[in-house]
Amino acid sequence: MRYGSSGNLTATQPNKTGIETIEKLKKFGYDYIELPLSEIMDLPPEQREAIVTRVEASGIKSEVLNNLFPRRMKLTGPNIDRKAIFSYYREALPLAKRLGAEYVVFGSPFAKSYPLGFDKNRALKQLDSLHRELDDYIAGLGMRILIEPIHSFESNLINTFAEGVELKERCNLRNTDVLLDYYHMTREHEDPKILLTLGKENLRHIHFACPFLPGEGERVFPLYENEWRGYAEFASILKEIGYNGRISLEARTSDFDRHAPISLQILHTLFD
Repeated sequence: MRYGSSGNLTATQPNKTGIETIEKLKKFGYDYIELPLSEIMDLPPEQREAIVTRVEASGIKSEVLNNLFPRRMKLTGPNIDRKAIFSYYREALPLAKRLGAEYVVFGSPFAKSYPLGFDKNRALKQLDSLHRELDDYIAGLGMRILIEPIHSFESNLINTFAEGVELKERCNLRNTDVLLDYYHMTREHEDPKILLTLGKENLRHIHFACPFLPGEGERVFPLYENEWRGYAEFASILKEIGYNGRISLEARTSDFDRHAPISLQILHTLFD
């Protein structure tokens, strides 16, 4: 098992990437950082290059990048700009490769959600078409796309792990797998037992957070092994399907320096 931490929810600097945590993650014993691709793409070229240089010097890589598309880039609905989308991902994905990525997460809930009044089936066809494009293109880079289901308070498309697998199979995607975000699964009330039938062939990455911890809030760094009643069942299911991939903290914290080492130990305790 490899453990990392996502930069976007722990970022404290104006660039919103969380790159400032990379040396600390290495020091604390994390295996990698998970940087947000759209936030990096929003930076001027010289700042992007500075992040590449900092990653290379840190001793760990961004083995996974999330936030493929920025929220302003509409991927479904009546006003999508296919040329802009095409140009964007053909610039963004090679950058992800330079940062050390094996996987790029396509969650982007605000970008992929369709507007009220627009036909859902038409939106799904638009999303399917984009996934086929990405699947074809990323093969040449030696990486894989990860479909991230997002709970229905944030997105109106692909809300469950089962729907992510359905998309993958419907489009016959050969360079795409599915991510499970424990927080989103919990918010959507999807039964983790779905992994017993669909997980072994499709699950390739996990985002993890404590869904709610009194005194810390919602979607936060785990601090106690028994703080959430579902942890033991989830860990047991992962062991049963033989999952031995990556788990990234994608969570907030009130004290990164104090909580990050504690949370890494919790991950080892739960999942090793």
